[in-house]
Amino acid sequence: MVVQYPHIMTVTTINGVGRDENGDYLGPNGSSSMTLNCRAESSDSDGFISGVDGEKIKFNWIVYMNRDAPTMQIGALVSILVSGILINETIKRFSRGQLNCRVWL
Repeated sequence: MVVQYPHIMTVTTINGVGRDENGDYLGPNGSSSMTLNCRAESSDSDGFISGVDGEKIKFNWIVYMNRDAPTMQIGALVSILVSGILINETIKRFSRGQLNCRVWL
């Protein structure tokens, strides 16, 4: 039997990081984590995506999830166990499509 989302992904987000009205950086205000079913596929080529300002960002993994997955922050830490290998990466991009959600790590 084929399982669409055979892996388990843990996403950890640092809460409260940003700037105040004076432009000063605010420190972290704790963290939150969530666990989701997913399918992680390694990048089989030199994968690059374009950042917000057009910079080229290298990614190593594409992770597919159910369309109902919550929106994820760029920079959040992701841990996935794939075939005995523990992946610890940060989210480079999040996309919600018609049939699924994807993140690039």
